Amino acid sequence: MASINKRKTKRNGMVYDLRYRTPERKMKRETYRTRQEAEQRKADVLRSMSKGTWIDPKTLGLPFETIVEQWIHAGIHKRDSTKLLDASVVKKYILPEFGDKPIASINKAQVQAFISGLVDKGLTPGTIHRHFSILRAILNFAIDSDVIVRNPCRTIKLPTLSYRKPMIATPEQIASVANAMPERYQLMAWIASSCALRWGEVAALQVKHINFLRKTITVEQQVTRTKDGNVCIGLPKTEAGKRTLTIPRTLFDLLSEHFEKFDIRIEDQETVLFPNSNGDYLHPSNFRQRIWIPACKSAGIIGLRFHDLRSTNATMLVLAGVDIKTAQKRLGHASPRMTLGIYAQATQEGDEKAAVAVEKLIFSSNTA
Repeated sequence: MASINKRKTKRNGMVYDLRYRTPERKMKRETYRTRQEAEQRKADVLRSMSKGTWIDPKTLGLPFETIVEQWIHAGIHKRDSTKLLDASVVKKYILPEFGDKPIASINKAQVQAFISGLVDKGLTPGTIHRHFSILRAILNFAIDSDVIVRNPCRTIKLPTLSYRKPMIATPEQIASVANAMPERYQLMAWIASSCALRWGEVAALQVKHINFLRKTITVEQQVTRTKDGNVCIGLPKTEAGKRTLTIPRTLFDLLSEHFEKFDIRIEDQETVLFPNSNGDYLHPSNFRQRIWIPACKSAGIIGLRFHDLRSTNATMLVLAGVDIKTAQKRLGHASPRMTLGIYAQATQEGDEKAAVAVEKLIFSSNTA
């Protein structure tokens, strides 16, 4: 498997060639000035091959930034908005710290120092976890590419995450915020809260997605962002996100009024229901800053996110006794665990109903 041969050269005199076959069955030659160095290297090679941890010496000096470029190009499964965020984090935070370092030289101490630096800069725990996950993904890609053996992101201490519970809006709060929005966009709040659509799914709705005969709304696309920050139309987050939902009766009436008020014709199937001033799809940042936040302030409801309307719907489905499978379908979740674990938030009303249920089950008969 490995052999050492002595060879005389004009420049360096006697040298020792270590020859061995790589796991890919390619012949490799490394030259050393002493037999002792060659023997030591031979032992290391045989040991690493037996453990399956052999790495081509040529890759040991590969700069971190080179792997980053390969990782970015390999992310063909990611949405453009995700690629945009990843690239921004890499450029602003990760490359300045590790860019010119040989990737094999990066160790746990350096990664921990990087995290401490982010804390010192005042970044929130959630943001730090996001940046760390990107760095870890890059180094995992390096492992898969046989550039390094182990990921130095192991057992790194991160700041504790403080989970933000979604704000569950009351019907009165939803109405207040909706009424404070420009008339053209008021229906967006009602669609999100009654059908649990994400903002991007609501913003992407066209005439063809509303079936007045069957009284359904179809989700098959969403507004997202390209690498340069512009908006575009993409597929829902998951395959389960493609769904057709029955519209509540009141929402059906509101949709009919919306079509009539803004002269939207059924035959114009490609017409966007909630366009910007140019007739194009809304930009998420513009909507948030110019429409949503001002409406919440006007309604006196601080801290409510548009996505909380979706969470509100999930909680109402649970309180109404809708089975988890149906709730999962309406929310467009891939698994019921996500439906319960992330969105459904216990309410005082639900707690009181639970107490009544226990009362009937435990104390239904006379007790001593």
